[in-house]
Amino acid sequence: GFYTGDTFAEDADLTLKILRAGYKIEYEPKSIGYTEAPIFLFDLAKQRYRWYRGLLQVIIKHKGMFFNPKYGTTGLFIIPWISLNGLIFSWFNFFAGVWIFILIFNPFSGFLIYIHIYFFWYFFFLIIEIVISMYAIYVDVRENPKILFYIIVYKLFYGYMINTIRILSQLEQYLKYPMKWETIKRTSVFVESIISQ
Repeated sequence: GFYTGDTFAEDADLTLKILRAGYKIEYEPKSIGYTEAPIFLFDLAKQRYRWYRGLLQVIIKHKGMFFNPKYGTTGLFIIPWISLNGLIFSWFNFFAGVWIFILIFNPFSGFLIYIHIYFFWYFFFLIIEIVISMYAIYVDVRENPKILFYIIVYKLFYGYMINTIRILSQLEQYLKYPMKWETIKRTSVFVESIISQ
């Protein structure tokens, strides 16, 4: 095929190569993709690390598309948004968390006087976000309401884990830390669930 092996997100690399060559990629709403998702947390972390570092490699490789009107929406919006969301927001979230941690545990910050206000607004917006997410999932998958519990886990844990993985992938890419293809444990859980229905 057309995979060059210089990135770990070969699908994203191939997509941008096609767009740079002047071709279009059409959306097919009826397409079905079969994959086996990781069921173990460590495998999920390895997969996401490969995705984020690979995407960073692709963005660096195709930096000529960045804010380039020649590539339309992809150059003017999508690549800058991926860069902003995947690179800058990760660090913003990290430093915001560190700053709040320092303020809470620094007796001279005066933050403790207002800590109840901070926690009120934090939990207020967290609850709103969880309720909206639960409603959206409920409307989409009414037949399996047990899945709604995972939204709470997602909001309280997954986001922080992903943010940490993004930062590690950026640091290791910057330091040119060697990367190898990590595989996940294959369990055929998805295949069995399809067959049993």
